[in-house]
Amino acid sequence: MTTPNTPSVVYDTVPEGYPPHKNKKTQQPQPVPHKKKKNVCARLFAVVLLALCALLLLFPVKMMKGTEVVSLSFWDALSDLFSSKANNLFGILPSYADTVKLSGKFIGCAFYVTLVTLAVSAVFSLITVFCSKKAPCMLRFASFFFTLGVATHVAVTFVSAYVANRSLTFDILSCVLLLVGALVYFVLAVAKNGKTAWMNLLTWLFTAITAFALVVAILQNRNGFRKGLEPFSLNNYTGVVTLSIFFVFLVSILESTVRLQTKKGLVLDLVCYIVQFIVGVLVCYLFIASKTEKKLSLILSIVATVVALIQIVICIVRKKIAKEKYETEIERIEINAMKEAKEAKTQATLSQTAETTLMMTDGFVVEEYAEALPYQGAKVDSVTVAEEVNPTFTPSAPQVQTAGYDFYNCKSFDPFIATLDSTQRNQFTEIFILKYAGIMPEIPNYEVGGDNKDFFRKLFIYLGQYRDRIPDGLLAKIYQFAIKLN
Repeated sequence: MTTPNTPSVVYDTVPEGYPPHKNKKTQQPQPVPHKKKKNVCARLFAVVLLALCALLLLFPVKMMKGTEVVSLSFWDALSDLFSSKANNLFGILPSYADTVKLSGKFIGCAFYVTLVTLAVSAVFSLITVFCSKKAPCMLRFASFFFTLGVATHVAVTFVSAYVANRSLTFDILSCVLLLVGALVYFVLAVAKNGKTAWMNLLTWLFTAITAFALVVAILQNRNGFRKGLEPFSLNNYTGVVTLSIFFVFLVSILESTVRLQTKKGLVLDLVCYIVQFIVGVLVCYLFIASKTEKKLSLILSIVATVVALIQIVICIVRKKIAKEKYETEIERIEINAMKEAKEAKTQATLSQTAETTLMMTDGFVVEEYAEALPYQGAKVDSVTVAEEVNPTFTPSAPQVQTAGYDFYNCKSFDPFIATLDSTQRNQFTEIFILKYAGIMPEIPNYEVGGDNKDFFRKLFIYLGQYRDRIPDGLLAKIYQFAIKLN
């Protein structure tokens, strides 16, 4: 006689011999409120930069007025220009320089570039003071434009004064402000990029040395430079060629300054260094062809060319090291993924042999089975002993059917799903598309046939949270496909 199966019993307490269990609801960590960053230090630096902008605008500094060096504040100079009949730059803006000449237009533009960059720096400084969340980023922009404006004023005053009067002109206030702005900018670069900022600073110094050496060489021996251009019939365009060389190095220094705040950009660096090397070689050739008696200009141009060549070598070495680090990092990720998959497989095997109960949200569910024993008592009238029936069919556990969801039905080919077999396709559909195992708010929805780079990237970022949901075979396929995307 077969005794009917005893229904499953749900225990409110943990049965003896089983490990202690906590409700899953109690295991969920409570969200920790994020403290709002005030970025007090960055905001104080912004106040300092704002004060320095006002200082440079209101206090007298050395600048060119015609062919003379005068001490004048930018505010007074601006008021004087618009109230007097000065030369017009592009027919609109007044200028102290002779705007008929190309060099005068360059000097006039530099004056207004300094004013505009100081105004932009002041605006970003104000934003930094009142916007604590984005304070470091806004401070980088403020320090960059402040340094750019002061450096433009110092460089143009130095060059124009030397060309006009053969005198070296340095303004103490402008130089001090330039040093402070550059220091703030570099400190922010170190805070963002660490050791990379120091290497970028070295390349910036090399670029500055190359530019300074060539500029001084050309200014110190303009006649020799002009004679070198005569075989090319360019001696009448000496000013244009000189300003073109100055512009090339101005762009190079600007690019090196921006690179202080970034980790990528070695290819652009290499292009700039190659251009500097070519310009240095051309200047050396012009001085040699002119047979100049001033050896200092030739020595400075040779030094600039050698420094540019050193920069090219350093950039190539850095590019090679960066490539090796990237390949090493990829290998490390692959090894860690293989170890994790192996550990997960071992843990799953141990869990399957050790578990005898099914975990549910309220406790343990223990299935009890009653064994069928033959009746040993006396025969009872009108009772027939039933024969034991061995069923030939055992119902299997209900499974999630995903056959109705076929990615080919969407009329769009998906390169990742095409790599999966039918079992893995069903697993992927259940976990990430139908989300039967639960939602994963950190991971974007998977779009069949669409661009899912962000999905794979976020999946590996939050893999530790959802690793137990993903079978080993499916995880291996996901990892192989994600590597190809990179």
